[in-house]
Amino acid sequence: MSNDWLSTALRDIAEEDARRGAAPMDAPLAAAFRAAQAPRPSPAAFAIGLTLAATLVTGVGIGLWQITRAAHDPAATRQSRTEITTAFLPLMFSAVPATDAQMVRLALPRWSLAAAGLLPIDAVESDAKATVWADVIVGEDGLARAIRFVRIAAEKSN
Repeated sequence: MSNDWLSTALRDIAEEDARRGAAPMDAPLAAAFRAAQAPRPSPAAFAIGLTLAATLVTGVGIGLWQITRAAHDPAATRQSRTEITTAFLPLMFSAVPATDAQMVRLALPRWSLAAAGLLPIDAVESDAKATVWADVIVGEDGLARAIRFVRIAAEKSN
């Protein structure tokens, strides 16, 4: 076999170590490992760590409690929102390619409806400070590609 020479060599090394009286390698290694172990933390460090852990658990618990409380709030479930939207209207830079676009909701002046070619229902009563909601598609370069107008209507559900 091809491993016979290796077995013979290892057996010769073991016999030579036994004749010399060499100590096994695991005793010095174990002694070095015991010497290199990290010291135990002081009681003050342990108390600080325990306090930090308790603070973290308390903070997460309060956050979860607030989320579940808000989810079961009867006032929040009594009224839901319905959105009525227009189709997206292309803007000046709609032909510029965008690889990473985001939708941003903005409050725009009411006259922006007319600038987009839309006539508001209550166009007769024009308030200079009135605003409308709009979703704008913005590319990674900051250029607006498209816009749609949003009307948020409250809907009662009992």
